[in-house]
Amino acid sequence: MSNSLFAFIHVTLPQWIAWHLPRRVVLFASIRCAAHASSGEWSNQIIPELTAMDAVNRWENRVSV
Repeated sequence: MSNSLFAFIHVTLPQWIAWHLPRRVVLFASIRCAAHASSGEWSNQIIPELTAMDAVNRWENRVSV
């Protein structure tokens, strides 16, 4: 697979889809991500101190059920 096709499939296409999702879907996805990042082993997390990058990193490193 060429580098440009790889970049399109793994970066450009998902980014285009994300920008065209309905706002309500994005809202609920962000709520789900924040809820995940402040539950379980992070249940003592103070929500106003939770950064977006911490929430994303916790979501990316989650164990799939």
